[in-house]
Amino acid sequence: MLPTPDPKRYERLQRMLASADIESQAAEIHGVLCGLLCGGAADLESIWLDELFADTQPGDLLVEECRDALIREELVHGRELSV
Repeated sequence: MLPTPDPKRYERLQRMLASADIESQAAEIHGVLCGLLCGGAADLESIWLDELFADTQPGDLLVEECRDALIREELVHGRELSV
């Protein structure tokens, strides 16, 4: 049986994406990740993160914090977001 989704986790992810001016919603970035996984992408994490942050400005601290949090926590390693 799958665990019940926690709306607070989704809301935290939404806020983190919005603070970094990422126009994609959490559900969209999840869909991209699933598509890459199903498609057998060789470097899943890099491709996914590059796609997610393609339209952002280098050196933007909010973008860097969002990217680091995604790598460190939720979507790459499956831990609870600390944002």
